[in-house]
Amino acid sequence: MGLGSFFKNLFGGAKDTADSAANTAAASAEKAESTASDYVEKAKDYAEDAIDKVKEVASPYVEKAEEYAEKAKDTVSEYADKAGDALENAVDKAQDFASDAVDNIKDKVSGFMGGADEAADDLKAKTNDTLNKLDETAD
Repeated sequence: MGLGSFFKNLFGGAKDTADSAANTAAASAEKAESTASDYVEKAKDYAEDAIDKVKEVASPYVEKAEEYAEKAKDTVSEYADKAGDALENAVDKAQDFASDAVDNIKDKVSGFMGGADEAADDLKAKTNDTLNKLDETAD
């Protein structure tokens, strides 16, 4: 029995050692998981705090940017309205100027044509007088 007892002690001891190592590994894994979980929670808390601080610090700048954008929008709108009014006035003035210029030209052409008609009639009369005098002189 010496040999059977030897193998039994040998393999039985190995089994006990393996069980002990497995239990130790499981305990170490649980401890590592617990420790890691604590660090994960701390990291989450730190990230949340950092985000809150960034929001807190950035908030006044965001508000100022929004105010500036609103003022810029109002200013641009005001100048756009003024530019529209100025353009409308310029178009009205250009139309008035063109209308006045056309009326002026019509008056001058009409006056010129009237004067030309009078000059032509006067020229005809003088030509007829001259022709009559030539006829009288020729007789």
